[in-house]
Amino acid sequence: MQQEIILDSHEVLDEVKTALAHSEQAIERAARNAFEVWGAELEHIRDNRLYIAFSPGCTWERYTQERWEMTPQHAGRLIEGYEIVNQIVPIGSNGEPIGLVPSRESHIRPLTKLPKPEQRAEVWQRVTDNANGNAITAKLVTAEVERYKAEQEKNWITLAEWDELEEEEQTRLLTQTYQNDKTFNKTNDNIEWARWSWNPVTGCLHNCAYCYARDFAMRIYPQNFEPSFLPYRLTMPDNTKQPDFNKINDPVERMGQRNIFVCSMADLFGKWVPVEWITAVLEAINRNPQWTFLLLSKFPIRMAEFDYPPNVWLGTSCDYQHTVKRAESAFTKIKASGFQGICWLSCEPMMENLEFSSLEMFDWVVMGGASSSTQTPEFKPPFDWIVNLHNQARATGCKVYQKTNLMPGIGNAQRVREYPSIV
Repeated sequence: MQQEIILDSHEVLDEVKTALAHSEQAIERAARNAFEVWGAELEHIRDNRLYIAFSPGCTWERYTQERWEMTPQHAGRLIEGYEIVNQIVPIGSNGEPIGLVPSRESHIRPLTKLPKPEQRAEVWQRVTDNANGNAITAKLVTAEVERYKAEQEKNWITLAEWDELEEEEQTRLLTQTYQNDKTFNKTNDNIEWARWSWNPVTGCLHNCAYCYARDFAMRIYPQNFEPSFLPYRLTMPDNTKQPDFNKINDPVERMGQRNIFVCSMADLFGKWVPVEWITAVLEAINRNPQWTFLLLSKFPIRMAEFDYPPNVWLGTSCDYQHTVKRAESAFTKIKASGFQGICWLSCEPMMENLEFSSLEMFDWVVMGGASSSTQTPEFKPPFDWIVNLHNQARATGCKVYQKTNLMPGIGNAQRVREYPSIV
């Protein structure tokens, strides 16, 4: 039975950290040596056809499967990993590698998406430069590969660049036909009510401390979180093929597969967003009635200035009490305009106890806490706040949805998960 270590002092904690570091370094060395040796020797066996001595008439495929119980594809990845290490890590005059060496084959695999050795070497150097002594993971390598590819394509235009363009060039970017096969991205399982995301506009100037989107953008986007327009993505609703809804029995999944979270990495109605960008997105929405588009903004007053088809859910975020009045005012106006779609309220994260004069202008209320970010720790609202908002929603017939980050230890069986529209 393992002995439980109780970290009851800084001295003990430092000792445990040191012991952990030593063990992890040993594992990293073993893993690195393992995949490099495997790759080198398998390449030698394959290229010199030594496997014919294994058994009469033996092939490379049969050898890898019978001798090492691995597929030829797995053997090929190990060989490729060994070759890429030699491409990306220079060797000094003493025969030792200069800089950090990939410690496992999974660190190498994302680099195979780049065709040239010099590209792989540059990306690996970026990864090691940005590590700052932290552990390198396959996820970090993948993110840097995607950032590098985006830089090479330069398929975005920042707000500052847009403002410098002549009106004629702005019009060209908005009206030209973009020929590509780009489709929606899938959301994670925590967003069961919208299985797709679509970001023709990215970036935000709200500067909310708890923002997960900013953290993600700073890792992935070459332009970081600067407001940007990606016009080639306007064709994504046209390009993405819908699933056969007749084959989806679960009504929630059926709804989720139709719903698109628009600009999850931006505020489309931020006061800094050019009206031309907003209009271009709404035009794409109008020509794709087969999808349902979910819009969410911290500037609902500006949202109320536009017209929408019924296949849109309009939402606003309320995190602090000072945001309540503008939400009520804007959505009272939206309801009065004859809007036929769903109106929803996102109280995620709920940073204060929220008091509304009425929620009758909304059909759906989403509640959540704050996940940890680079600037703030995780936050879960007190139970009384949750009950208070829940009761306000019930008083006006709003559907309620509680996210997984709302309360400690909350599971699917305990969460309230109602939806405003099940088709």
